[in-house]
Amino acid sequence: MCLVCSRAAILLIASLAVVVSIRVSAGPPPEDPLALRVLVELRVDRAALERDPTATIREAGDRLERALASAGIANQVVRRYDTIPWIALRIAPASRERLAALPEVASLREDRVEKVQPSDGK
Repeated sequence: MCLVCSRAAILLIASLAVVVSIRVSAGPPPEDPLALRVLVELRVDRAALERDPTATIREAGDRLERALASAGIANQVVRRYDTIPWIALRIAPASRERLAALPEVASLREDRVEKVQPSDGK
C-alpha cells in the first residue's frame, strides 16, 4: 500500500470516529411535542352544509383554528379537507381531552394507519 493511500485511510477512519462520537454524545432525539395525529370531525350546520358545502367547511375549520389558539392548544394542521367536514391535526397527547371538549369538535379519533390483512384468496 502506498504512503498516500495509508494516510488517506487513516484520515478517513479518524473522521468516522469523530462523527460517531458526536452522534453518541448528542443523545437521543428530543421528544416530539406534537406526537399525536388526530382526525377532527368539525361541528357544522347541516342545512348550511347542503347550501354551500365548501364555504361551510372552510368556516368551520377557521372556527376550530381560532378555538385552538384561544384554548392554548399547540397544534399543527396536517390537512384541511374541502369536501368533508374534517381536519387532520398533530397535537400533544396531553391535549387530546381538551381538544375533544371544544364546542367546534363533533368527534375526534386518532389518525393512524391500520394494517391491512392479506386475503386468503377466497
